[in-house]
Amino acid sequence: MDKTRLREEFFLELGRCLERFGFQPVKSRQAFILKEPDRSSVFHISVINHSADFDVTADVAVRFHAVEGVVVGAELGNLQGSGQKRWTIRQPGDIPEAVAEIQEWFAAVAQPFFGRFADLNAIRSMLEENGPQARLVCPLEGARKKMLEDIRRSMNG
Repeated sequence: MDKTRLREEFFLELGRCLERFGFQPVKSRQAFILKEPDRSSVFHISVINHSADFDVTADVAVRFHAVEGVVVGAELGNLQGSGQKRWTIRQPGDIPEAVAEIQEWFAAVAQPFFGRFADLNAIRSMLEENGPQARLVCPLEGARKKMLEDIRRSMNG
């Protein structure tokens, strides 16, 4: 099976797992999105091609609709504290194991992230602390400051 078809099969299989959590596939963005009235939770897949196989990484983000530019997120391995996590897909038989492991990481890392940052107050508090977590989910200092100002303005207005 060629890598393009292998990627498609992987994305379909992962989508079947994430649908039970309400996440809908957006193939053009290599993402699965849960849209809620005030925010969207995004589970995104990156593909790193090699000559004979490809690796996938997964990252999460929360985007608030009411405040332009309020997006926090990070790669799962970095959120967990172990550094970037990759899954290698060489052949169709690798897909079920990779999807099962990603589903475990989704439950252990992504879902708590989505829960923690489900409201602007949690993001505001984290940005005010300006600690390691803030730098992880919004690495650029200027962006963190602007996001904090925008959140404060939206809460006061």
